[in-house]
Amino acid sequence: WFMNALRMNDIYKEKQKEEEPIFGANILTTFVTAVFMFFIYQRQIEIVAYANFSNVLPISRDVCTYARWFTGEHGSNATWVAAKVFTNMCRFLTVLNVEKDIIRQTDPSQGGYCTAKYDRMRDSDREALNEEHTHLYWVECLLLVVLVLPHVVHWGLRKWRSG
Repeated sequence: WFMNALRMNDIYKEKQKEEEPIFGANILTTFVTAVFMFFIYQRQIEIVAYANFSNVLPISRDVCTYARWFTGEHGSNATWVAAKVFTNMCRFLTVLNVEKDIIRQTDPSQGGYCTAKYDRMRDSDREALNEEHTHLYWVECLLLVVLVLPHVVHWGLRKWRSG
Protein backbone atom coordinates (compact mmCIF):
# COMPACT_ATOMS: atom_id res chain seq x y z
CA TRP A 1 0.00 0.00 0.00
CA PHE A 2 2.76 2.46 0.97
CA MET A 3 4.74 1.83 -2.22
CA ASN A 4 1.59 2.26 -4.29
CA ALA A 5 0.92 5.62 -2.59
CA LEU A 6 4.48 6.79 -3.32
CA ARG A 7 4.12 5.75 -6.97
CA MET A 8 0.80 7.61 -7.26
CA ASN A 9 2.42 10.70 -5.70
CA ASP A 10 5.22 10.56 -8.29
CA ILE A 11 2.70 10.21 -11.12
CA TYR A 12 0.75 13.20 -9.75
CA LYS A 13 3.92 15.31 -9.56
CA GLU A 14 4.88 14.43 -13.15
CA LYS A 15 1.40 15.28 -14.39
CA GLN A 16 1.46 18.57 -12.47
CA LYS A 17 4.82 19.50 -14.04
CA GLU A 18 3.43 18.86 -17.50
CA GLU A 19 0.39 21.08 -16.92
CA GLU A 20 2.24 23.89 -15.14
CA PRO A 21 2.74 26.90 -17.43
CA ILE A 22 6.11 28.60 -17.58
CA PHE A 23 4.67 32.09 -17.36
CA GLY A 24 1.27 31.69 -15.78
CA ALA A 25 -1.09 34.05 -14.03
CA ASN A 26 0.41 33.23 -10.64
CA ILE A 27 3.86 34.45 -11.65
CA LEU A 28 2.45 37.47 -13.44
CA THR A 29 0.34 38.59 -10.49
CA THR A 30 3.19 38.22 -7.98
CA PHE A 31 5.50 40.19 -10.28
CA VAL A 32 2.95 42.98 -10.81
CA THR A 33 2.29 43.08 -7.07
CA ALA A 34 6.02 43.37 -6.37
CA VAL A 35 6.33 46.25 -8.86
CA PHE A 36 3.38 48.08 -7.26
CA MET A 37 4.85 47.52 -3.80
CA PHE A 38 8.16 48.93 -5.04
CA PHE A 39 6.44 52.16 -6.14
CA ILE A 40 4.52 52.41 -2.85
CA TYR A 41 7.68 51.93 -0.78
CA GLN A 42 9.61 54.32 -3.02
CA ARG A 43 6.99 56.99 -2.42
CA GLN A 44 7.06 56.37 1.33
CA ILE A 45 10.87 56.63 1.42
CA GLU A 46 10.70 59.96 -0.41
CA ILE A 47 7.98 61.28 1.93
CA VAL A 48 9.95 60.35 5.04
CA ALA A 49 13.18 61.80 3.59
CA TYR A 50 11.40 65.01 2.62
CA ALA A 51 9.95 65.27 6.12
CA ASN A 52 13.38 64.68 7.62
CA PHE A 53 15.13 67.30 5.50
CA SER A 54 12.36 69.93 5.64
CA ASN A 55 11.64 69.38 9.35
CA VAL A 56 7.87 69.17 8.76
CA LEU A 57 5.87 66.04 9.57
CA PRO A 58 3.91 64.49 6.68
CA ILE A 59 0.66 64.53 8.66
CA SER A 60 0.98 68.32 9.05
CA ARG A 61 1.23 68.63 5.28
CA ASP A 62 -1.76 66.33 4.86
CA VAL A 63 -3.91 68.30 7.30
CA CYS A 64 -3.03 71.55 5.51
CA THR A 65 -3.90 69.94 2.18
CA TYR A 66 -7.26 68.82 3.58
CA ALA A 67 -7.90 72.34 4.88
CA ARG A 68 -7.19 73.79 1.44
CA TRP A 69 -9.52 71.23 -0.10
CA PHE A 70 -12.28 72.07 2.37
CA THR A 71 -11.95 75.77 1.55
CA GLY A 72 -12.00 75.13 -2.20
CA GLU A 73 -8.32 75.60 -3.13
CA HIS A 74 -7.70 72.63 -5.41
CA GLY A 75 -5.04 73.40 -7.98
CA SER A 76 -5.08 71.08 -10.99
CA ASN A 77 -8.00 69.03 -12.34
CA ALA A 78 -6.60 65.78 -10.93
CA THR A 79 -6.35 67.39 -7.51
CA TRP A 80 -9.88 68.73 -7.89
CA VAL A 81 -11.22 65.18 -8.33
CA ALA A 82 -9.30 63.92 -5.30
CA ALA A 83 -10.47 66.92 -3.29
CA LYS A 84 -14.13 66.35 -4.18
CA VAL A 85 -13.95 62.63 -3.38
CA PHE A 86 -12.17 63.23 -0.06
CA THR A 87 -14.39 66.07 1.14
CA ASN A 88 -17.57 64.19 0.23
CA MET A 89 -16.30 61.06 1.99
CA CYS A 90 -15.48 63.11 5.10
CA ARG A 91 -18.95 64.63 5.12
CA PHE A 92 -20.59 61.24 4.66
CA LEU A 93 -18.47 59.06 6.96
CA THR A 94 -17.76 61.27 9.96
CA VAL A 95 -20.22 61.91 12.74
CA LEU A 96 -18.66 65.21 13.76
CA ASN A 97 -18.09 68.11 11.44
CA VAL A 98 -14.31 67.85 11.02
CA GLU A 99 -14.26 70.56 8.35
CA LYS A 100 -14.70 73.42 10.78
CA ASP A 101 -12.15 72.01 13.24
CA ILE A 102 -9.51 71.46 10.56
CA ILE A 103 -10.02 74.91 9.07
CA ARG A 104 -9.95 76.53 12.52
CA GLN A 105 -6.68 74.78 13.46
CA THR A 106 -4.94 75.47 10.16
CA ASP A 107 -6.08 78.91 8.99
CA PRO A 108 -3.19 81.39 9.51
CA SER A 109 -5.63 84.29 9.90
CA GLN A 110 -7.11 82.50 12.92
CA GLY A 111 -3.74 81.56 14.42
CA GLY A 112 -3.35 78.31 12.49
CA TYR A 113 -0.07 76.90 11.26
CA CYS A 114 -0.63 76.32 7.51
CA THR A 115 1.80 78.47 5.58
CA ALA A 116 3.78 77.84 2.39
CA LYS A 117 6.18 75.72 4.46
CA TYR A 118 3.38 73.18 4.91
CA ASP A 119 2.51 72.72 1.22
CA ARG A 120 2.27 69.17 0.02
CA MET A 121 5.25 67.50 -1.63
CA ARG A 122 5.17 68.09 -5.37
CA ASP A 123 7.09 66.37 -8.16
CA SER A 124 9.52 69.29 -8.30
CA ASP A 125 10.23 68.74 -4.59
CA ARG A 126 10.88 65.05 -5.25
CA GLU A 127 13.30 65.90 -8.06
CA ALA A 128 15.15 68.44 -5.93
CA LEU A 129 15.32 65.95 -3.07
CA ASN A 130 16.79 63.24 -5.30
CA GLU A 131 19.30 65.68 -6.81
CA GLU A 132 20.43 66.99 -3.44
CA HIS A 133 20.52 63.63 -1.65
CA THR A 134 21.84 61.09 -4.15
CA HIS A 135 22.01 58.33 -1.55
CA LEU A 136 18.21 58.03 -1.84
CA TYR A 137 18.77 56.73 -5.38
CA TRP A 138 20.84 53.85 -4.01
CA VAL A 139 18.26 53.08 -1.34
CA GLU A 140 15.58 52.90 -4.05
CA CYS A 141 17.82 50.65 -6.19
CA LEU A 142 18.29 48.33 -3.21
CA LEU A 143 14.54 48.31 -2.71
CA LEU A 144 14.05 47.37 -6.35
CA VAL A 145 16.55 44.53 -6.00
CA VAL A 146 14.89 43.23 -2.85
CA LEU A 147 11.28 43.44 -4.07
CA VAL A 148 11.36 42.79 -7.82
CA LEU A 149 14.54 40.90 -8.68
CA PRO A 150 13.61 37.67 -6.83
CA HIS A 151 10.48 37.33 -8.97
CA VAL A 152 12.46 37.80 -12.18
CA VAL A 153 15.07 35.26 -11.06
CA HIS A 154 12.37 32.78 -10.02
CA TRP A 155 10.67 33.07 -13.41
CA GLY A 156 14.01 32.69 -15.22
CA LEU A 157 14.94 29.61 -13.21
CA ARG A 158 11.58 28.00 -13.86
CA LYS A 159 11.92 28.68 -17.56
CA TRP A 160 15.48 27.37 -17.58
CA ARG A 161 14.54 24.17 -15.68
CA SER A 162 11.64 23.46 -18.00
CA GLY A 163 14.03 23.33 -20.92
